[in-house]
Amino acid sequence: MFLRSLSFLGAAAALTCGWAEAGVVTGRLMDNHGQPVRNAVFEFKSSDGTGTPIVSGGFSDANGMFTTTVTPDGDYRMTVFPLPPPQSLVVTRHFDGIAISGATLDLGTQVLEVGTLMSGRVVNTGGTPLQAVSLDFVAGSDQQPLDFTNPDTNAFGLFSVAVPFGECEVRFKPGPVPYYGGPSTAPWSNTWIFTGPTHVGDIVMPQGTLLSGRVVRASDGSAVEDAQVRVVDPASGRVVYTPENRSDALGNFLLNLPAGYYGMSVLPRSNEGLTSKVLPNRAVPPGGTLGTVTLQDGFELSGRVRDWNHVACAGTMVNLSYSATGEPLAVAGNVTDALGNYSLFVPAGTFDVEFTAPFSMPLGGQLVEDLLIFDDTDLDAELPEVEYHTLAGIGTAGSGGLVPQISSSGGTPRLGNNGYGGHLHAGPGWGHRVPVLHHGAVADALLRHYPRPPRRPGARAPTRRHARRGRRGQWHGPALHRRVQRWWAR
Repeated sequence: MFLRSLSFLGAAAALTCGWAEAGVVTGRLMDNHGQPVRNAVFEFKSSDGTGTPIVSGGFSDANGMFTTTVTPDGDYRMTVFPLPPPQSLVVTRHFDGIAISGATLDLGTQVLEVGTLMSGRVVNTGGTPLQAVSLDFVAGSDQQPLDFTNPDTNAFGLFSVAVPFGECEVRFKPGPVPYYGGPSTAPWSNTWIFTGPTHVGDIVMPQGTLLSGRVVRASDGSAVEDAQVRVVDPASGRVVYTPENRSDALGNFLLNLPAGYYGMSVLPRSNEGLTSKVLPNRAVPPGGTLGTVTLQDGFELSGRVRDWNHVACAGTMVNLSYSATGEPLAVAGNVTDALGNYSLFVPAGTFDVEFTAPFSMPLGGQLVEDLLIFDDTDLDAELPEVEYHTLAGIGTAGSGGLVPQISSSGGTPRLGNNGYGGHLHAGPGWGHRVPVLHHGAVADALLRHYPRPPRRPGARAPTRRHARRGRRGQWHGPALHRRVQRWWAR
């Protein structure tokens, strides 16, 4: 069943919260085709990840309207789960910084993306279908994972989910025994660029190898809880998907990895006051233990990031590297909060500090070089405005009264944002459409057009001249300037 794990409780359950204040959230959900998103389910979690509130009325009606009561007050992350395929192709979306108080919070009209279908089957190395493999995804500028509405494979290992257009990483976490999960099968992920319905065939989950260890403080030997063990492919720099990668209350951790050669680092929570630690690269298999990892006390590097207009920049990445060697420093909590604030703990040394805005913001970065840290240090940043281009379009009603609609997804069309995509819907039959593309600051986006013209009796097959015609198209990814030049050279 696709219903999420929410608490739709009445007055009796509310009594368990004592006199906790309740807040009301209202609004309307529409998709980017202008249709209401009906029967969507809402999930609320505290922004710090420590709790789940009681939710009443957590779904949208036939017109996309919703009125949801949340108890107790607090700052929450709201996730919207639309109906799953085949009922809907609307993609899951989350909203951060939902401040619940005694007053009603009206979110207005929120637009969700209509995506496309991804389907396939999950098996182990012996070809046996795997049940209860859990799927989630990471897409666009938002690097936080999102669950699908129907996230698990069925008894035959089959799955069918709605994914956003463009670049998207889909992650597969094996289920518990007896569904062929556990230590015999490692988690796995892969990145696809979705331009339409995609059947990926069999996903073969790799054999897993177990690595264990313990994280403690160097000062007193006490256990460090909730430290993240980050695993990286040294050749590509890609972070390896390891869902169970945090230490428990005793400081112990257990990783399940496929065969490979890995770099590892241990990142404590930012409020621990500890520095991160890089572990030696190692081959897997064999498995075994990484031993005891000791973390040193560090100095706090903190500040606030704002844009050129003095508006707080949430979601900005703060990355450090050693000035002398350029080697990156692994740090935890290096993303600014809703107010643009950040706080990191680093060792003494001289570093280059780079601030990078998320792709959804039309802002440049800032680099601070040769910053000497030998005590707690304050460092603010101001990100400049940069030129970028918005997607706009007009259309004339065609056959059947259809009016073309142009929309986009994946944040701002910025240099390097391969997740950005444009979509044309309801184009009039064989009517002409010409996308006008200014590729100055977006020269790294790739124009791809997938025409879908209607076939009429006796009509000749589409030719190259008809590549600009059809009902629907998308464009995504790198090297827009080359495709634009070829386009106008026709």
